[in-house]
Amino acid sequence: MSRQAGSLKYYMSWEGAAARDMKSKKIILIAALLVQGVCFASINFGSKESGINLVGGKIAVSSSSNLAWDGTLTTSSERNLTSGLINFNTGRLLVNNVPSIISGRLQAAVSQRLRLLGSQTMRFDSGPLPARLYVSGTGNRFEGQPIFSDDTVSNPNITIDTGAALTLAMQSMCNGYISLSSSTLILDDHLQFADGKEILGEGAVIPNNRSIGLGGSAMSLTGTLHLFGPTEIALNAETRLTSLWTIGTSDTSKEITITGNGNILDLSLGGTLAIGPGVKVALSNIKVKGLGKGGFALGSVTSQLHLSDVQLELANSYTVTCGNFYVDGNVTVVTKNNLLTFSNRGTLTVDGVSLWYDTGSYEDDNNIRPKSLVPGYAANIGLINGGAVKAIPGITSGDVVVTGPTITFKKDKEVSSTNKLLLSAAHTLVDGSGYSLDFSRDDDLISVPAHGRVTFKNITLKGFSPQHITHNDLQFVQFGDNVFIQLAPTKTDLATGAITLNHRWFFGGTENIVLDGGGNTLDISSNINALALISTATLTMQNIKIYGVGGISNYGNVRTMNRNGTLNMKNLELILTGNYEYFRGYLNIYPDVLVRGVGKKFTYISEKPLTIQDRAVLTFDYGLTFSYDSRDRGGLRAQHFQFATDEATLFLNGSRLHATHVGLQLAKGTIFADNAVKLSSEGTSTNNAFVVAPRVNLHVLSAATLTLDGRVVLE
Repeated sequence: MSRQAGSLKYYMSWEGAAARDMKSKKIILIAALLVQGVCFASINFGSKESGINLVGGKIAVSSSSNLAWDGTLTTSSERNLTSGLINFNTGRLLVNNVPSIISGRLQAAVSQRLRLLGSQTMRFDSGPLPARLYVSGTGNRFEGQPIFSDDTVSNPNITIDTGAALTLAMQSMCNGYISLSSSTLILDDHLQFADGKEILGEGAVIPNNRSIGLGGSAMSLTGTLHLFGPTEIALNAETRLTSLWTIGTSDTSKEITITGNGNILDLSLGGTLAIGPGVKVALSNIKVKGLGKGGFALGSVTSQLHLSDVQLELANSYTVTCGNFYVDGNVTVVTKNNLLTFSNRGTLTVDGVSLWYDTGSYEDDNNIRPKSLVPGYAANIGLINGGAVKAIPGITSGDVVVTGPTITFKKDKEVSSTNKLLLSAAHTLVDGSGYSLDFSRDDDLISVPAHGRVTFKNITLKGFSPQHITHNDLQFVQFGDNVFIQLAPTKTDLATGAITLNHRWFFGGTENIVLDGGGNTLDISSNINALALISTATLTMQNIKIYGVGGISNYGNVRTMNRNGTLNMKNLELILTGNYEYFRGYLNIYPDVLVRGVGKKFTYISEKPLTIQDRAVLTFDYGLTFSYDSRDRGGLRAQHFQFATDEATLFLNGSRLHATHVGLQLAKGTIFADNAVKLSSEGTSTNNAFVVAPRVNLHVLSAATLTLDGRVVLE
């Protein structure tokens, strides 16, 4: 080791018996005073395990030389390295005990750059990367699980210089920008970006069948990229493309997939996806906006855009003059008053499905062209295996008369006194396809024949009331998969002060159904068959006050008829006007549920658990008795009144919590007792006692009294 003149006092301590044995030893350099003017020109190490441990000092490398490093450099901070280049020849750098193996250069200066200068490799096992990475030359590789420091577009964490190439194999999320400058990024592992990060600049990306995932927050993509080779690009938030992405591959047997995960790809600022000859780009589960301001540039008749589960929205009229749009799934083109035209060598193929176009409030003008009667239509539009191009019916005014068993909506519809829905079949299915019916405050807007029934699915019913359906001795109304019911009073409801349900509402299917009261009161007091979940679906009742809960034994008028059905209650008030039994299925309590009924009894018989979810409060109000009588035959009967967490809460306000002979075991959660509260049990032994475990937080509020009646055990 040599040093130039300077003012430095230091101590050398050897770990081992002989200073001359360098092969497995370390040098600990402890700076006692100053480091100005001290720099190293060369160090010789016996092996990679030999090294220097910077405890408190700094290393300054001569600016006119590159310090070769074949050993281990250990430091608590990369700021201990100042000026010059440290040339690692498969040496190791440990910052805060995080190892990396480097065949490259550390530019120890204010910028703190790690440099790969051609045919060099860096592996960073895990933890914060000590410096930004600068790449020049080809044959470089960076791998591991680094955590980048905060960076900006102008000062990215990875910079690949002009003409350079980097193979990237990161097993962790990339939380930094990658900047290209007519350079190449090669993937040897999947690349998942953190929120807001992307590939900047202009250059080539070779995915090698690895996927590229964008972040989970809305972002703009500004890089001009050339993608070569099969890959999947996943959008995880609304994404705006403002630049040109050119997609090409030498392997025409494979495709590039862009999966939207239900998100928007916005091309309205001129973003363009250029598809090279022989390349197939598949779009799925995505909504593309701004077509006509940006778009798809298909470079050859062999270029193809494959569409399935896609919505294309035109900002202006758009013409495809080359390449093929291939549709074999659910695709809608929102044209409004714009035209989507295929001309010259541009073609459309619709295979086995209907391609819908939506003109909104505009009249249909054969908005996907050429028109079917125009000569040469078949040269540009191919309909195979029953494929068709159809306009979504523009239902804007007048009654809709439905004589068949099904009506399918392809756009939102207003339902009013001048736009009624008249059903004549004994059983009619109304399929909303994800759209909505928006009801006015008038009564009798849906006509159903005597003893008939109607089923809704895949639809939102806005401002809905039972009074919107003309009864005519109606059999029942059923709500199937993916129905959102938003209640609102009609003129009749407003006059009575509540939304009154006089016929039966069944909830079926296998998916989620939501009944949202919008803060209104639903009166079911005169209806013993009011609300029934008849399948394994999940029904969520929220933002509602239900008056008149009760019913005959085993069949309360709010019930689950399937033992595997689930009823969720959220921001709900139940007002009992008679004794009520919950007979089957799961019951989940979310923030928050109040049960009222002076002198009334709420009996829980279901063999499935009642669960108060985290931070939810279930309140049994004054004069109410809750009787636990689970009928489970599996030996767990006493354990089906459950608290999901310690912060799940039962509030007893002058009410009674009773356990029948089946017993009751409360394992955790929080209980508040206010006013005169009673815990009672019909148990005759420890096996069927009412047991409150030590983990339960029991609070008896000021001036409250808690009475224990029967075999009740507070452990």
